Amino acid sequence: MLLFFGLCYTADLLRRCLALKMLIPRLNCGSAFSPTCSQSSWHVLLTLGAHRGWAPIAVEISTAFLQGGAPFRDHENLCGWAPVHVDDISIAGTDSLISSILEALHGVFSVGSGKREKYVFCGVHSECKRDDDGNLIEITLDQQKYIDEIAEISLEESTDRGRLLNAKETTLYRGLIGALSWCTGQTRPDFSYSVCRLSQRSSKPTVLDGLQ
Repeated sequence: MLLFFGLCYTADLLRRCLALKMLIPRLNCGSAFSPTCSQSSWHVLLTLGAHRGWAPIAVEISTAFLQGGAPFRDHENLCGWAPVHVDDISIAGTDSLISSILEALHGVFSVGSGKREKYVFCGVHSECKRDDDGNLIEITLDQQKYIDEIAEISLEESTDRGRLLNAKETTLYRGLIGALSWCTGQTRPDFSYSVCRLSQRSSKPTVLDGLQ
């Protein structure tokens, strides 16, 4: 993630290198990596946004591996927080900071249109809510679209709920548990226990496990 204390960044800091396939890493193109955003970094952004009234914005950099110099601190007054996940960036900060960052990014990359107030970042839908005076009072998260798109398991008809799932059914079962596990760690801790209990059955799941 990038932390912004005052005007503590330059275009060089935001510049990223596109590593072509024909280049040899460490020989003629330097190191290349895709940074990923941790869950805690994302939650810090939301907390700062809600506390300071910063409506987060999300932007995407087209076709780029991101790398660059380390951020540095210029002033003690925190004015922004920007988690980076591969080519997606979410920014919470002052309007002037966000405008400066977007201007610098557009000067280097092909950048998608920024989405503010309501957007999806790392599979999580975020929406800002304001009071009648326009003050930011709440940031809500949900993964309804993600959950709706999780495919249900198709099991062979059986009256024996204790029957072990076949190889194909077991693969589908494990995929479903994995999808649900990721969701519980993001926005749905309420069914963490159920998913955890069913994941313990992944080696030999039964029809009953699949139905649950």
